[in-house]
Amino acid sequence: MEKHMNKIKTLGTLLFSLSVLSCNFNANVNFENEEKEKENAESTAALMYLELSKKNYDKVTSLFSDSFFKTDSRENFIKVLSNKTEKLGDFQDYKLIEWKTSRTQGTNTNTQYLLVYEVKYSKFKATESLSMLKEGEAIKIVGYHVNSGGY
Repeated sequence: MEKHMNKIKTLGTLLFSLSVLSCNFNANVNFENEEKEKENAESTAALMYLELSKKNYDKVTSLFSDSFFKTDSRENFIKVLSNKTEKLGDFQDYKLIEWKTSRTQGTNTNTQYLLVYEVKYSKFKATESLSMLKEGEAIKIVGYHVNSGGY
């Protein structure tokens, strides 16, 4: 009977240890190129292009992550946006030509987006890449690259 009780105690301790370990183990699960995530990111891009079309550069900067402004100030970026309008002309239209999303659930939860647009300005066309991250519930722009013959 004593051996049987020791086996039960050992088995109980083992099961308890396994349950504690399983609570502490949390694997990451990755989801790539989800249509819903693309649509979420497109909403942020649409707001950016709407505000650019109105030349509301202050509102444009509110769509960018604070991390974007660690290397340059908001004021300087507003000057860059204004200079872009001078060189390329007024914003007219945009079309999504490429996109990627990556969402990770688990220990290191995060969502990343890359949207590439063909953008028509009154003087030149441009290819613009927007890199974004989900910060809390908001999707913020962390990278913005413009390639155009107008520069």
